[in-house]
Amino acid sequence: MSIPDDSSSVSSEKNKWLNVDNPLAVFSASDLDQKIAEFVDIDKGLEEHLVILQHGAQLARDKLVALENYTALSQEQKTYLQDGEERAGFFGQSKFLKGSLLAACLAGIIQ
Repeated sequence: MSIPDDSSSVSSEKNKWLNVDNPLAVFSASDLDQKIAEFVDIDKGLEEHLVILQHGAQLARDKLVALENYTALSQEQKTYLQDGEERAGFFGQSKFLKGSLLAACLAGIIQ
């Protein structure tokens, strides 16, 4: 007894929600801003952070488009955000991140 292949019956609408690499990519910029505004309305105390949350969501959705549209950053800061993190390597990371990694490695060794 074989199981029928139902892959053809799965709609493209359903497949777009399965993007685990970037789940925010399925939303348009205006939809994403609206969802962030709805979240801020639900969770009281975030009203003053609405703009930064919207910019952060846009950055997570599409880094290059968000950096082009965000005018509060200088060109040097935009350049660093676009490719500076890739060139930084381990020793270019923050002390907090290096310390956290060291603590996790030591915990794994001790375990």
